[in-house]
Amino acid sequence: MIFGNEEAIGPNYYSGIGKKYFTVDFSRRLKPDSIVSLSVFHPENEHEDKFLNSMFPAGISRHGYNYLYNSGPRMDERSEESEALMMGLIMEHTRKAYFPEKVSRYQCLFACETHEEAMAYRADQAKTEEEKIAPIYEVYTRENVHKGDMNLINIECTILELYRRVHIYWTSDSSQIHDDYTPFWEILLPLPVFVAKETNY
Repeated sequence: MIFGNEEAIGPNYYSGIGKKYFTVDFSRRLKPDSIVSLSVFHPENEHEDKFLNSMFPAGISRHGYNYLYNSGPRMDERSEESEALMMGLIMEHTRKAYFPEKVSRYQCLFACETHEEAMAYRADQAKTEEEKIAPIYEVYTRENVHKGDMNLINIECTILELYRRVHIYWTSDSSQIHDDYTPFWEILLPLPVFVAKETNY
């Protein structure tokens, strides 16, 4: 599947542009000196096609494709994957209802503020030896970003507490949900995003 990250740009494009963040490329699909943009998809089911593209006429990101367009897991299956997809839907509906000015998680690139945080994220999320050495790229944007505490996004709580945590996430705040709790701040970058160089430090 081709996503909108194939547009090459010159290596000097970033001089003085936007703010720098860092993203972990677990899928190894990013390219230096390129632009990641939204893509439009057309499900085979015409009703789903019409609905998807009325909700997101500008298109969706790779994350949006995996978490919304994804036709694999069913919602009546009890699995880690189906729970993650449902959590994504809860996050999106809360955003649309109460924080419509925020970027959709289905239309963004996820990043960290520092290279050290990106390395910590990679170490925490990696499930294979290959993912442990996934490339980290400098990425740039001029747009307003959202900073949210990623560690609040879990279902190990009551439904009311989950509702509370999701609201806190979208306010860019955090909550001491247990004694030794530590936030982890993820940055949602609206697409398009400029991909610069792979970092080797």
